Amino acid sequence: MAWVTPLYSKERVKRAGATLFDDDATDDQFEEALQVLNNWRSSHSYPVNTFQAGLRNKMSALGIDGLVAQRLKRIPSIVAKLERFSSMSLSRMQDIGGLRAVVSTARQIYQLRDSYVLHSKFDHVLVSENDYIQNPKDSGYRGIHLVYKYNNRKGGATAYEGLLLELQLRNDIQHAWATAVETAGVFLNQALKSSVGNERWLEFFCYASSSFAILEGSPVLDAHKELSNLQTFVKMLELETELEVIKSLGMYNTLVENLKDTNRQGTHYYLLQLDATAMNVSVNGFSRESLPQATTEYLEQEKLAKNKPGVQVVLVAAQSLAALRKAYPNYFLDTGKFVSRIRRIRAMVERGDELKTLKVPRLGRAPVKRSR
Repeated sequence: MAWVTPLYSKERVKRAGATLFDDDATDDQFEEALQVLNNWRSSHSYPVNTFQAGLRNKMSALGIDGLVAQRLKRIPSIVAKLERFSSMSLSRMQDIGGLRAVVSTARQIYQLRDSYVLHSKFDHVLVSENDYIQNPKDSGYRGIHLVYKYNNRKGGATAYEGLLLELQLRNDIQHAWATAVETAGVFLNQALKSSVGNERWLEFFCYASSSFAILEGSPVLDAHKELSNLQTFVKMLELETELEVIKSLGMYNTLVENLKDTNRQGTHYYLLQLDATAMNVSVNGFSRESLPQATTEYLEQEKLAKNKPGVQVVLVAAQSLAALRKAYPNYFLDTGKFVSRIRRIRAMVERGDELKTLKVPRLGRAPVKRSR
């Protein structure tokens, strides 16, 4: 397997990140910075793949069915994050390499979390843990994030020592919510995922998050704690009607299904390009051995998409095209599960269910203690 290894020092990577914001940088300096960034990003593939294999083994041992996918962070997302957090450097960004598990229930999320934090015996270092289920973000985002520093001296992969990667654990409905936010952001051409954009849309997603949490027995957002279940549902539905959320998202669910067949023998990496304006997704498949070619093509496609509103490119890994579509539905404009949950809540309200005394499933565990 031809894995990409880091060719530059962390100090050089840090300078490359700064060059991306240097108005005085020449075209050659900017191009060189992109090449450094791409090598640094591509180098995360090996540790992410190692964790991906471990994640699948853990899920199998626990008897948990779910989706696993991995991705290398898009350059526009890297640049936007560096811009939002002025104190951050490219060499210290924690989620350039990321992998995701999507399972059925919150209980399964915590089973996986505990298998890493409490029971893992590997040498990789847990840098941080964020429980966004018990403590959801103000935006409404939920899930558990674990950030690890790669440490595998015994295995001989010393070139990747110290690289950071992020593991996201979500259940289906948390994933559906996050997908809807990203999809709406694409078509509104606003960074809703980063809480930037139309305030009414952001408010709607906050109420949707709390509404979904009520059905799952998870904490609502702090801003909604004084509201009854019914009040929370009604406010969400009022905003849905005002913004025509279901209609808007539904317009983009008519994506042409006949994608290029990349599910041939040996395909592991998928290069996706979403053109929201043309309502089209293209998918190119690469084998494990073709990772260097895939990452080079990734960078070239990002350059071409730079000044095209509504065009996004991402390189991800999954076991099949079907699994890819489930793990990254936002790139296939698929918000079906989110819309279905909204309709379910509307039906409950219209039926006049006893929402104030609504019985919901509990998580079945004590609040998570933060790791030091």
